[in-house]
Amino acid sequence: MPCSAVAFGTFEFDPRTGELRKRGIKLRLQPKSAAVLSVLVRHPHELVTREHLRIEVWGLETFVDFENGLGNAIWKLRQHLGDKADNPLFIESIPGKGYRFIADVHPLVPNPNSRKVIAIRPFEDLDNRQSDDYFVAGLTEELITQLGRLNPKRLAVVALRNKSLEEIPGELAAQSYVVTGTARRDGTRLRVTAHLLEAADQRQIWAGSYDRPTTDVIAVQIELAEQIAKSLMVELLPVKKEHGRSKWTESLVAYELYLQGRYHWNKRVPKSTFTAIEYFQRAIAADPEYALAHVGLADCFGVLGFYGELAPADAFGRAKQHASRALALDDCLAEAHSCLAFCLLQFDWDWNAAQHEHLQAIQLNSNCAPAHHWYGLTLTETGRFSDALRSLIRARELDPFNPAIQAHIGRLAYFCRDFERSLKEVERAVELDRSYVPGRYFQAIATVQKGNGGDAINQFEGLVTEFYEHPILVSGLAYAYGKGGKRAAALKAIDRLQALARKIRVPPYFLAFAHAGVENSVAALDYLDQAKVERFAWLHYLKMDPVFDFLRSNPRFDALI
Repeated sequence: MPCSAVAFGTFEFDPRTGELRKRGIKLRLQPKSAAVLSVLVRHPHELVTREHLRIEVWGLETFVDFENGLGNAIWKLRQHLGDKADNPLFIESIPGKGYRFIADVHPLVPNPNSRKVIAIRPFEDLDNRQSDDYFVAGLTEELITQLGRLNPKRLAVVALRNKSLEEIPGELAAQSYVVTGTARRDGTRLRVTAHLLEAADQRQIWAGSYDRPTTDVIAVQIELAEQIAKSLMVELLPVKKEHGRSKWTESLVAYELYLQGRYHWNKRVPKSTFTAIEYFQRAIAADPEYALAHVGLADCFGVLGFYGELAPADAFGRAKQHASRALALDDCLAEAHSCLAFCLLQFDWDWNAAQHEHLQAIQLNSNCAPAHHWYGLTLTETGRFSDALRSLIRARELDPFNPAIQAHIGRLAYFCRDFERSLKEVERAVELDRSYVPGRYFQAIATVQKGNGGDAINQFEGLVTEFYEHPILVSGLAYAYGKGGKRAAALKAIDRLQALARKIRVPPYFLAFAHAGVENSVAALDYLDQAKVERFAWLHYLKMDPVFDFLRSNPRFDALI
């Protein structure tokens, strides 16, 4: 077979450059591994002896430890290919002789329509004014959104947030292309520069500068996204693109308020979520037909209902109202379909309608990380764990540093009763952002189930002290005390939770959760009955959550699920 680019499985390999790609994403292959692979793919389904490899790759005059070198090269190749020595898909070991490449190898026909992968770094704020952090952060986020919509089948967009390429795990460690940029607001002027680079060698492919009135910020984002796509020879989809512009606003005031809303939403704590609501409401007051601002409100109310900050009927009612309004303004808005789907499952308990909206969102924009994320949550709650994992992993590929996505991958492992895996996944979420409270909460609950009650108690005590007396945290503390053998402390924490309920809203579900720690079945079931009356979203977890295992033989519990 000639030394031209070849394809096997989901991989593409060019022996001339040593580049290995999986579904278009370049993997970091060391030179010796690339050289070994080059020899193997030239002789598919044939035995390639160790001596053959020694001569071709290491040369006749070998003064290094050839055996260790070859073993290391093969091991690293298998790592990249996801291959196993005892059950190979690609590289078969022939003991005492050599190796055989057992997959079919085909010449790679260059495809001008192949999918490009692009990573977006946060734009640098040259003004360095803390009060304007939201503006440049929002500009970056909106550029990601705009690029993702241009042609999802041809362009995959990954958010790097504040991380470097080297910090991305696995396949995403070497993206095809990277966008970097700077932005500055000077009075009524906006100055933006952007650079499109080849990720492997940082070679510049395109650069552009924009010096416009601040009122042109949306036009700058659209032009910038289109220019990047054109530089990568990605054909734009004019019909979808033009239709999608209806989500934008002509009001700079509304746009800035929207960016401030998203800035606070991304902090992922209740206080900031309520602040985000205020900004989104002001954005809608400035432009009632601003579809994305309605989506922002829908997101906020949906999450507040999910975590029990607001009564479910009120929260999800408002969320559905704003998601529906956004779709009335632009029915091609993937984010709105995704949020509506979330509401349809969490409060209406209508799985079929929720799935329809989720799939619609993904069809409209397969680069929309929230669409894959929220669909993964829906699949988790309906017990479709394998499908849920695929959806959540896809969301993580698109937004690899999002702590919520990472935490929910760990939460899925928890429901599968794989507590070791759950802890590893949620610890990664905590590393990404220690201020993301649900990640720390999931970590503590998984620690309880793993049997480390003392550690879990310390974690919950730290959470309650560091953050606030949120009902979720106090109920978790009560549960940890109970499972850790500290019944008196558990009952005291339950009293604390009930006292809290006289001041603020405490969902009955969390009171049931607290009583589960001391296995008070009557109280737990009474509160779960109340949770069912108010249609609290977490009831979806009853079938799978080990917290309530002690109730599974009780007929009242059967009626709940």
